[in-house]
Amino acid sequence: MRTAAQGLQGQLHLKFVVRNDGQVKVVELLRSSGYKVLDKEAWDAVVSAGPFEAFPPTIPDDELHITARFTYVLDEAAQRVRMR
Repeated sequence: MRTAAQGLQGQLHLKFVVRNDGQVKVVELLRSSGYKVLDKEAWDAVVSAGPFEAFPPTIPDDELHITARFTYVLDEAAQRVRMR
């Protein structure tokens, strides 16, 4: 697996649905970062974060549809390592 130190950067958009019991119902890649490894890491992060807390009674919806942007950016330390 390649890492940020090897130069991978990108931005992707995911849509996911959370049911009122906190379970992640579906995850959909809307826009790829251009790197399968980054797309998979973001996908896995959403799935691994579940189950979420159940919705409070003030949220009457059966599910929430969430669109999220994930941005992977090399920090200065990673860039210095890469340049060596």
